[in-house]
Amino acid sequence: MVRSLELHGRTEIEDFFRNEPEGCRLKEWVDFLLSQPDGFTIGLPSHYVVDGHEVVVHRKTQEVVIFRT
Repeated sequence: MVRSLELHGRTEIEDFFRNEPEGCRLKEWVDFLLSQPDGFTIGLPSHYVVDGHEVVVHRKTQEVVIFRT
């Protein structure tokens, strides 16, 4: 298990989050992440509620560190 993963730049961030439930608003989500300071860290949820249904996500990574460059 990789506890933390670094993503650098728009392409890596888009590729990582493309299949997440936020992927339906991918540009908005990536724009938000890129507006944060370098080294911004987010924890990834283990489940989501989408349209009233719980979706469990089995993750290898629990935390992502975002770098704009």
